[in-house]
Amino acid sequence: MASIFNEQRVLGVRIVADGTTMYNGLPVIGLYDAGAVLFGNNLRTLSVNVISTADAMYNDQPVRGAVVISDGRKMYKNQPVIPVSGIVSDASLFANGEDGFLFNFSQTGLLFQNSNGTTPVAADSDPIGWAKSPVASQRIATQDTASARPFWKTPNFARLDGADDNWLTTLNPSAAMSLFSRINMPAAPSTTHIIAGAQVSVDRLYYGITAAGKLGGSVGVNVTNTIVGTNDLRGRKLTVGMTFDGTTVKLFEDGVAVYSGGQNGVVGTAAPIRIGAGNQGGVASNFFPGDIFNALAINRALSPAEILSLTNYWNAQ
Repeated sequence: MASIFNEQRVLGVRIVADGTTMYNGLPVIGLYDAGAVLFGNNLRTLSVNVISTADAMYNDQPVRGAVVISDGRKMYKNQPVIPVSGIVSDASLFANGEDGFLFNFSQTGLLFQNSNGTTPVAADSDPIGWAKSPVASQRIATQDTASARPFWKTPNFARLDGADDNWLTTLNPSAAMSLFSRINMPAAPSTTHIIAGAQVSVDRLYYGITAAGKLGGSVGVNVTNTIVGTNDLRGRKLTVGMTFDGTTVKLFEDGVAVYSGGQNGVVGTAAPIRIGAGNQGGVASNFFPGDIFNALAINRALSPAEILSLTNYWNAQ
């Protein structure tokens, strides 16, 4: 239902002033839908991001303690409402022709049951044997072995069994990269389970969850006892990832850097990246037992602002 605010139609949203939240002496206007999340004065909200711990930017202005709807199709004063950092979609990270992949397991039109790209995924527990990335490089992920194909689950994620499920992508590592996923972490990891990676024993590249339940990564020489976060992530749903640029390696949890250290060694570029496992000499290992909603790899180190924006975009889906 359309609402009216300052003689403008507001499509699909309601507008309220939360008088308890102030910025520069003025009340912050909250955009909200009927839903299940509480915002100020016990008003109910849906499909919003709440920025409360640090200044974010919207239209080049800092926003603190405000609510911004992340659905670009909603309108405010005849303008689409977009995430606070200005990113309209995760695909816009590839706007300058970057190589990489972007898999969103809600896009069933790009998912097929067989490894030759036939028989569309349509129902709960259909296997995913072939997935296409929609960005310009059009990388794909496949699984030739029927028993090792993750299942598509409603609502819109891939479930990996931790025994042999994984996909082999057509993307090889590069000297600088970012790898991110929106996932459900396993509740009881038994070893280091790799979310995505390539070589695991020399010139390494992978990231995942350690047996202690922490986010860990490996780049070049260093492994997960060095490149490791501090938080227990067992059983949690969140966005995690790693960046490296030849000098520095960083780990991120829901947009927050939890590790930063010098890069030691280089990554091998011969073995393509797998999702849900490592890929040493073409052999998959360290399988991930969890759910994957989104998976991204790109051949550059994303900035902290881009990572926060990506996290907000995925978290709002």
